[in-house]
Amino acid sequence: MNIAMKAIAALALVGAAMGLAAPAAAQTYGSVQIGPGFTPDPRARDLQAGGSINASGFGGNCVGWIADAPDYSVFWGGGSNLFISSVSSSDTTLVVRTPAGDIICDDDSGEGLNPAIGFSNATGGRYDIWVGTLSGGLAPAQLRISELYSY
Repeated sequence: MNIAMKAIAALALVGAAMGLAAPAAAQTYGSVQIGPGFTPDPRARDLQAGGSINASGFGGNCVGWIADAPDYSVFWGGGSNLFISSVSSSDTTLVVRTPAGDIICDDDSGEGLNPAIGFSNATGGRYDIWVGTLSGGLAPAQLRISELYSY
C-alpha cells in the first residue's frame, strides 16, 4: 500500500470514529421533514445529550462529548432561516453537519450555557445534529428547531 493510500485509509478511520463517515446513520431520537412556515415553531425533541466521542476532534470551536450517531436529523426544505438550539440545566454543546458536509459547532451562544446555531436563508437538505455535554456524561436536554428565533 503506498503512502497516499495509507493516508486515505487513516483519514477514513478517524472520520468513522467521529461519526463522519456514515451520513446515512440512524438518528437516535428520530428526524423531521419541515420547510418554511412549519408549525409548531419551535419543534422540540427531548433527548439525552452527551456521548463518548470528543467533539474537539472536529476542530474549530467544537467542544464537548457527543454520541457516535446523530441525535436528530432535520430534512429542511430551504428558502428561510433555520435555528437549531438546545436547552438544558447542564452545559450542553451543539454539532451540526450541514447538507454540504460542513461541521458547525457551538457552545453557549444561546441563553446562559445553552448552545444555538443559526443559518440565514438555510440551504435545503439534511442537517445532522448532535447535542453534547461540555464535561462528559449524559444530561437531559431539549433540542429546538425554529424558523423564527433561537433560544
